[in-house]
Amino acid sequence: MAKIRSVREILRVRPMKGQLTLADIDPRSTPGVRKPTARADRANDAEKLRQLQERLYAEGTRSVLLVLQGMDTSGKDGTIIHVIGAVDPQGVQITGFK
Repeated sequence: MAKIRSVREILRVRPMKGQLTLADIDPRSTPGVRKPTARADRANDAEKLRQLQERLYAEGTRSVLLVLQGMDTSGKDGTIIHVIGAVDPQGVQITGFK
């Protein structure tokens, strides 16, 4: 049976001879994600996010800060749409900055 690795483990750059260049990385790769289960996982994660947002609102003392940084066309908007689409938008504040 294969060991399940965390996303952090999968994406960690290992020490190597020479330097790592971005040209060595396939931009279409999706490490750790299997397409057949990705939609089901996203649906389960969306439900978890809804429940966690409700708990945070009920508690009324803490917040979550999510910072997305990337070049133009790096997928920040798509990420926001997927995450905010899973929760109540009245409990979300989005701010762009430079």
